[in-house]
Amino acid sequence: MLIEFKGMELVRMADDSKAQYPRGDVRRLLRLALAMTEVERPTLNALAAETGHHKQTIIDDVPRLREQLGVQVEKDGAEYRLVDWGPVVKKAGIKKLLLGQLS
Repeated sequence: MLIEFKGMELVRMADDSKAQYPRGDVRRLLRLALAMTEVERPTLNALAAETGHHKQTIIDDVPRLREQLGVQVEKDGAEYRLVDWGPVVKKAGIKKLLLGQLS
């Protein structure tokens, strides 16, 4: 099922399992950061499968996580590891935001 977005509404992928957000939406970066901590082996392919983002988008977004949110990511071989959430972002808050549990 595909739900189109207007403004900040989300789009669901065909399998209805993962939310997609409009281009430029900070939740795309937050979703990627969270995936790096939750996927057992966070390779580019695994992150693309988990987030629904294109691989090139993930490559482009890793530096944005650091520059825009202070999140520290290291690449260890083929795996992307989130090593520090930084001073701004809190993991528990991201989960609530992405699940629509913030009021």
